[in-house]
Amino acid sequence: MNIYKSVKNSIICSIAITLILILISSIFLWLNNDSNPIKNGFTLIGNYFSGITTLTAAYIASLLFNDWRNPHKATFYTNECKSIINCYKDLLSSKRKLSILEQQVMEIIYSDNGLNKLNPNILSPEKKIKLNTFNNEIKKETEYLFEQLTKISSETIMISTLTEDNNFLIEIINLDISLTKSFQKILDDLPENMPYERFNILKEANKNNYLFDKGKELIRKIKTLGNV
Repeated sequence: MNIYKSVKNSIICSIAITLILILISSIFLWLNNDSNPIKNGFTLIGNYFSGITTLTAAYIASLLFNDWRNPHKATFYTNECKSIINCYKDLLSSKRKLSILEQQVMEIIYSDNGLNKLNPNILSPEKKIKLNTFNNEIKKETEYLFEQLTKISSETIMISTLTEDNNFLIEIINLDISLTKSFQKILDDLPENMPYERFNILKEANKNNYLFDKGKELIRKIKTLGNV
């Protein structure tokens, strides 16, 4: 029912009930030989009229509050869902950057035919510096990836709690586990005599397509919930 129609009906019912009570009271007083039954009927019901109007006002206030709360609740969900979608985009962007870094390192450490890794000891000083720079960038970008993973996890868990939909919780936990299992070792302190090790870990981690294959299903549901 339309909120304004509900308020209008509430006011009409309140007035109707009051008039009926006055009429009944007046008839009762008239039957009991009251000298002025109508006036005294108004006086009798008037003592209770403030209570009736208070209850009516409270009911109208609850209708207006619910009418206000529903769009605000929808707005809240929309904002939260947009935040999750933005985190997902940042995750995709971070993973793409890691794929680019993998290709850049390959250009340094592989032979011209791209089939065999060069012995790190025969790399030129310039290539060693580039390799070290890329290794640092790989670690830094992986840290950023986990920052975004933490954000999207916390936001999705909140949505799961508010909507009481455990599917959101299950999907974000699976995503977190999958990415953590693949990329966590990149952040380990690796021996200096293993300059290719971070690249080797990244190469395997980049084969993980869970973010694309399953993550997009989570985002589809989030878009539906937030109507975005």
